[in-house]
Amino acid sequence: MKNKFKSITHNLTNTLALFLTALLLIVEPWTCGNLLAEEDRTTAFAKREVVYAVLDSQGTYSDLIVVNQFTTKEPTKITDYGNYREIQLLDPEVAVEEEEGQVSAQVEPGYWYYRGYLSEEKLPWEITLSYKLNGEAVSPAELSGASGEFELHLSVKPRTDADPDFYKPYICTLSLSLDKSRYEQLEAPEATQADAGKTTMLSWFYLPALQDSLEAVVRCTVENFSLEAPRLVALPFTFDSSSLHLSDEGKQKLTEGLAADPRYQEIMGQLDTTITSIREAATGVAGLAQELAALAEAKPDNKDLADLAARASEQSKQLQALNFKLNMAKAGIPTYMDQLEQDIPQLFQMMLPSYEPKSFVSEKNKVEQVQFILSLPEVPAFVKPEE
Repeated sequence: MKNKFKSITHNLTNTLALFLTALLLIVEPWTCGNLLAEEDRTTAFAKREVVYAVLDSQGTYSDLIVVNQFTTKEPTKITDYGNYREIQLLDPEVAVEEEEGQVSAQVEPGYWYYRGYLSEEKLPWEITLSYKLNGEAVSPAELSGASGEFELHLSVKPRTDADPDFYKPYICTLSLSLDKSRYEQLEAPEATQADAGKTTMLSWFYLPALQDSLEAVVRCTVENFSLEAPRLVALPFTFDSSSLHLSDEGKQKLTEGLAADPRYQEIMGQLDTTITSIREAATGVAGLAQELAALAEAKPDNKDLADLAARASEQSKQLQALNFKLNMAKAGIPTYMDQLEQDIPQLFQMMLPSYEPKSFVSEKNKVEQVQFILSLPEVPAFVKPEE
């Protein structure tokens, strides 16, 4: 039962992650066009940070590259902060002033970008990779052009010392494309597979707020091995859950699944027992109340007895009312989906922490969003030497 429940939970999490990813892809273009809509009007520009990293076969990296994107509707002087060891201008027509820990530029309405290289900051993710060929651990360099039984293990989890603001309110997507002409008997548990012509696309979804880690596994038979760089993208989820609704079919399936769950059946059994006990208690108290009322009537001068009879009668009424409410609740449990639908926004808020924009580069910067794009090792195709 534990494994079954874990499997159900995992499937629900993957479904939720897939839904959130699709929702973000829909919402993203609108958001980009409205960066200033939510911005403090005292700020003349809006900023986004996209953090890039290229990892080696051990999951380590030497540089973090931050592309700083600014949007403004009027000519503005921008001052941005960050301890970069090097910056590169992506718009050579804009002159910048560099001082220690800051970059300033006078920009025209529209978009302006520049790239900064960080050498001291750390990613919030811990990533490990391992490769096997025919059951033996190998390095990516040894895999190029090889043939046999291939196995890839890739793990993603938050660093223990990382700032939770940079992983908890995020949704992560790991993607990997495989050439069908090279790979056969493909197994990728817990991955979503999609065919794109001569390529098989594998995707894994990871919600750090609900899962401890992402464990991606690929097994296959390969001929003349090569591998495009897998990519991990981490985006904050920012959407209004108040518009989410359950379809009639979804409500029916949830109701049927609830009724078939042994834990639900156990709870219903306990509820039946409780209702029976309360009904018996209500009957006993009602009888006692009648006896006390008769005694009070026989002794009209005994005020204490009259008060006791009145309290017993009131307790009897309350027990009967409780018994009625429990019976109504029991009858209504299988059809509680309408109420559940009203609770969905609150449920999402409890499960998925809200995203509060915070700069990855400097506390002095005000940002609209921070994204992470990580490229994992690529194994180039084996090239035969010229004869």
